[in-house]
Formats: sequence, structure tokens, C-alpha cells
Amino acid sequence: MKRGRAFDDLPAPISVAPSVTEGLAQTLRRLVDLTGATAGAVAVRPRDQEPIVVTAGTGRTSVSLRRWLTTIATTPARGARVARVVPPGASRSRTAALLRTPLGVPGRPVGELVLLGRSGSLTAAALPASLARELGTTIERRCARDRLARRAAVLNGITGLLASRHTLDEVFAAFAEGAAKLVRFDSISVSLLDAVRGEFELIDLPARGLPASPSRGTWMALEGTLLARVVAAGSRVRVDDLERDAVPEASHRVLAAGGSRTVALVPLAAGGTVLGAVTLAALRPGAFDDTDLDVVTELARPLALAIERSRLAEGGVRGARETRALLEAGRAVTASLDVGRTIQVLLEGARGILGVDSCGLLTIDPATDELVMAASLDMPPATVATVRLRPGEGVTGRAVQQRRPMQSRDLWADARAKYPHLARTSGFRSMLVVPLLIGDHAIGALSVLRHDVHDFSAHEEELLVALADQAAIALALASSPRRSGSSRWYWRRSRSGCSCSTRTSTWSGSTVPAPARCHAARTPASRSHGSCRTTGSRSYRSSSARRSAAGTSARSRKR
Repeated sequence: MKRGRAFDDLPAPISVAPSVTEGLAQTLRRLVDLTGATAGAVAVRPRDQEPIVVTAGTGRTSVSLRRWLTTIATTPARGARVARVVPPGASRSRTAALLRTPLGVPGRPVGELVLLGRSGSLTAAALPASLARELGTTIERRCARDRLARRAAVLNGITGLLASRHTLDEVFAAFAEGAAKLVRFDSISVSLLDAVRGEFELIDLPARGLPASPSRGTWMALEGTLLARVVAAGSRVRVDDLERDAVPEASHRVLAAGGSRTVALVPLAAGGTVLGAVTLAALRPGAFDDTDLDVVTELARPLALAIERSRLAEGGVRGARETRALLEAGRAVTASLDVGRTIQVLLEGARGILGVDSCGLLTIDPATDELVMAASLDMPPATVATVRLRPGEGVTGRAVQQRRPMQSRDLWADARAKYPHLARTSGFRSMLVVPLLIGDHAIGALSVLRHDVHDFSAHEEELLVALADQAAIALALASSPRRSGSSRWYWRRSRSGCSCSTRTSTWSGSTVPAPARCHAARTPASRSHGSCRTTGSRSYRSSSARRSAAGTSARSRKR
């Protein structure tokens, strides 16, 4: 009876011990004593963690014996059975008995029990028939209880970050580490959607000892991907086997490159809008079930709120930065007499607020009517000298000819590109061009370039248009005779006498044409109002000069 009660009390330590590992160790030691075994091992396979293995012995067990027992315990067996074995370190003539039995409900084991003892004394009858089921049930309940506690702790930790100042990368790291405690996966990433451009950014998250900061910079088109399914349906997507199930080609290419077999996407949604998705991947097929996705869905809610808050804050900061850059550009135009310095401020402002890799300004050479590179932040002088475009040539030439912004998401594959070899040499892939306009007259172009394939948004286009307007004003002011002292300016009057014709300026080694040129005779109306028929600009002869001339003529008549 005493021995029977002792077996009945065996599961108790598993329930009350500080951890599953400590409870298993206490239970195993008592099992070894009660059965007369010399050593033993218990292996438990939690659904969200690596296997837990403990060993015990009546005396001092060797490292090789513990490893041998661990290997056997982590290899599932079919039903209880006893076998003759030769333990490590024993002679072949001295065999021992090895008792193995799965723990839990038949067909759904949660672990394995292994006992090593003397042949003949350790048999299957050494354990009560119901003990394996009771131990398995107790282990399963304890693991579920610990899992709920970890789930609550992880959720509270991520939610707590929202109440304090933490970067989005720090929230990403906390989310990934928390998810790794609850779900078994081989890689985890976040896809952030840019709905305007129809693209999303892939961010690999650190987890399970991987690099300590998220890896950014990979963009993909949304169309024809698993994320497109998530966005369209607003629900999660699971693929149990990438080699068997139908998967969009773009997603299959990326996932298969990492050797993944199973993938699951959980939407990141806030305010009814899908911001992206969390992607789990595993090397084994069928790695995730609905319980795993329920866990990630719960953790994704505070993560989505953090992303939304970060975007709102970033939008406010970006708006303030854009406003400041435009104000600085406006001040440079009105305050500086150095047109070269003004253009430099404009180019640096464009690169800063648009986040591009290069920026340049082109003007029209009055001698050839070609677009030439007048200023660039980082292009080599040798490259600058080779850039010459006639109206309608290349993306830039077309933008100037049609007087509207134009872009190329990939210069390397764009048939319109005039100098594709220069783009490949410099590494630039995408470009946005805005013409410099004075009224309806184009005097040049402002261009920005990036090293990645990129669709410029309408907002980015509006910002560059605003800066291009400032650049056009700067060139217009620079061509005024009143500011000729700042640079070397010269002009000649056209045959029609229009003072706005063919003014040019020289700065930074380049020639900048005037805002407009007029070679047509002025109409009677334009003569009476002193304006140019082509550009609508006022004649250089001011009203005060005309009054002075009229007074001189009147005095001459009196004489």
C-alpha cells in the first residue's frame, strides 16, 4: 500500500515545483528509487519550446551515460517495452534492462520515460499501468499553465512599451523575442505596407540569438504575393508546405531561398486598416497550427498600434522637416546674392527631405538648346560633362519638353533612358525629374535619384515641384541686372528690343540661360504696356525711366 501511495504522489512535484524542469527532476529521482533502477531520463516536448530533458541516477552517472539516456529519451517509442542493452562503459557480457514508455494519452504523447536497471529485476510491471497517462496529463497541464503565464507576460511587456518612449526597432525586438517564447519557428519578419506605392518593406527580426537589430532595406511589389492575399481578405494566411501548395511566384522565390517549408502570415491591423503582416517561417512542413496563429494574432495587436503611432509621429516630424527645408530654400532664394550657394541649398534640401541618394540641376545651353548638368551634389565632373540632352531625349528631356514631372522606377530597364550605362556605373536605379518653369517656359530641370527600384509617390513629386519652383525663381532673380554684381552676367538685346532675351549667367563653371528668350517683334499692345509678347514679362525700361525721358523731351520743346 505504501508503495502504491508513493506512485500516486509522483505527479505532485511537477505541478508545484517552480518550473517544469525542476518538477520532472524530482519525480524522476523518486521513480528511480521506487523501481530499483540505476539511472533514468525523462524528455518532454512542449509545443512552443525545445525539448526538456532531465536525467538522474542512484550514484554518480558519467557524462557518456547521461548523453546516451538523453538520446534515447528524445527518440519517441511505440508503446511501453523492455529491451536488453549494453550501457556506455559496461562490458558486452554485462547487459542491462532498458524500460521505455511514452507519457500521456495513447496516440498523443507529450514525452518519454526511460529507466535503466539490472536485467531480470527491471520489467514493465515495475510501473503501474496508469502512471504513464497520469504523468503525461500532469505535464501537459503544467506546460499549458506556464505557456499562458508566458503569453500574458510577453503581451504585457509589448503593451508596456507603448506607454513609454521606445523606438519602433526596440518594439520589433521585444515582439520577436516574445513570440519565440511562445511559438517555434525558424525565422520571423514584418512586412510594412506602403499602399500609395503598392510596395512593402521586408524587415527581418532578431530572435533566438540572431542579430540584435532588425534588418531593413528590402522592398517588394505587393501584387502577386502572399501579403496581397492578407491585405485583400484582412485575415491570416497559412501555407503548410511550400513544395506542395500553390504559392505566388514572388513569395515562393523569397521563402524558398531560405529553405522554408511552412509559412504563416498574420495581419497587422489598426483602425480597420491593414498596415502589413507578421511572417513566420519554418524549415519543416506543417509546423504551425491554429493555436500558434492565435498567439501571434494576439501579440500583433499592440505591435500594430506601435507601428501606427510611429508612422503618425514620423509623419509629424517629416512634415516639420519638409516645412523647414522649404522655408530655408525660400530664405536662400530671397536673401543670398550667390546663385551657386542658393542652388546648393536647394539640392541639399531635396536630398534631405526626399531621402534620395543624389540630386542635380540641369539648365538649357542657349548656344545649342541642349540640357546640360549645371550642378550636382555628388556626380564626378567627368560624368557631369558628358550629360547633354536635346528636348525630348531621355526622361529629363521629355519632362522639360512636356513641362510636367516624370519618373523612372528602374533606369536600367527603361527604354527612355538616354544614358543607361551611366546609371549602371553609378548604381542609380530610379529617378524623378521636375521641369524648372517660369510661367509656361521651361528653363531647366531638377532631378533626384535613388539606388533602389522605387516608385515616387505623389507627395514626393509635390515636394520636388515646390523645390523646383524655388530653383526657377533663384535663376530668374539671378538673371536680373540688379543682381549682376554677384556673378559674371552678360546679356544682349534681341532685334525686337525685348530686354528679356538671351540673358545668360555663368556660375560654378556652367552657363545658365535666362528665364525666357524672345525673338519676335512686340505687338502694339505689348509696346504700349512695355511687356514681352512671348513671356509676358515687363520691358527692362522701367516706368520711372519713361517718366524721366518724358520730362526731358518736354523741357527740350520749351526751349
